[in-house]
Amino acid sequence: MPRVIDLYVGFIVLIPLLAGLSLFNPLYWLWVLVAYMKYRKAVNLNAYLISQLRKQK
Repeated sequence: MPRVIDLYVGFIVLIPLLAGLSLFNPLYWLWVLVAYMKYRKAVNLNAYLISQLRKQK
Protein backbone atom coordinates (compact mmCIF):
# COMPACT_ATOMS: atom_id res chain seq x y z
CA MET A 1 0.00 0.00 0.00
CA PRO A 2 2.77 2.57 0.73
CA ARG A 3 3.76 2.50 -2.94
CA VAL A 4 0.30 3.75 -3.99
CA ILE A 5 0.49 6.54 -1.39
CA ASP A 6 3.95 7.59 -2.61
CA LEU A 7 2.66 7.67 -6.16
CA TYR A 8 -0.31 9.79 -5.13
CA VAL A 9 1.83 12.25 -3.17
CA GLY A 10 4.32 12.48 -6.04
CA PHE A 11 1.41 13.18 -8.38
CA ILE A 12 0.10 15.98 -6.12
CA VAL A 13 3.52 17.60 -5.86
CA LEU A 14 4.62 17.22 -9.49
CA ILE A 15 1.56 18.32 -11.46
CA PRO A 16 1.48 21.94 -10.22
CA LEU A 17 5.26 22.19 -10.65
CA LEU A 18 4.94 20.96 -14.23
CA ALA A 19 2.11 23.44 -14.76
CA GLY A 20 4.53 26.20 -13.76
CA LEU A 21 3.33 26.99 -10.24
CA SER A 22 6.13 27.80 -7.82
CA LEU A 23 6.29 26.58 -4.22
CA PHE A 24 5.70 30.16 -3.09
CA ASN A 25 2.45 30.48 -5.02
CA PRO A 26 -0.63 30.32 -2.74
CA LEU A 27 -2.46 28.37 -5.45
CA TYR A 28 0.09 25.59 -5.08
CA TRP A 29 -0.62 25.23 -1.36
CA LEU A 30 -4.36 25.42 -1.97
CA TRP A 31 -4.01 22.58 -4.48
CA VAL A 32 -1.98 20.48 -2.00
CA LEU A 33 -4.50 21.14 0.78
CA VAL A 34 -7.50 20.16 -1.37
CA ALA A 35 -5.75 17.05 -2.65
CA TYR A 36 -4.80 16.07 0.92
CA MET A 37 -8.39 16.50 2.14
CA LYS A 38 -9.70 14.34 -0.71
CA TYR A 39 -7.04 11.74 0.07
CA ARG A 40 -8.00 11.66 3.77
CA LYS A 41 -11.67 11.34 2.84
CA ALA A 42 -10.90 8.42 0.51
CA VAL A 43 -8.85 6.65 3.21
CA ASN A 44 -11.62 7.12 5.80
CA LEU A 45 -14.27 5.92 3.36
CA ASN A 46 -12.16 2.88 2.54
CA ALA A 47 -11.75 2.00 6.23
CA TYR A 48 -15.49 2.50 6.79
CA LEU A 49 -16.48 0.24 3.89
CA ILE A 50 -14.08 -2.48 5.05
CA SER A 51 -15.51 -2.35 8.59
CA GLN A 52 -19.08 -2.56 7.20
CA LEU A 53 -18.14 -5.63 5.16
CA ARG A 54 -16.64 -7.29 8.23
CA LYS A 55 -19.80 -6.63 10.26
CA GLN A 56 -21.94 -8.41 7.67
CA LYS A 57 -20.02 -11.68 7.99
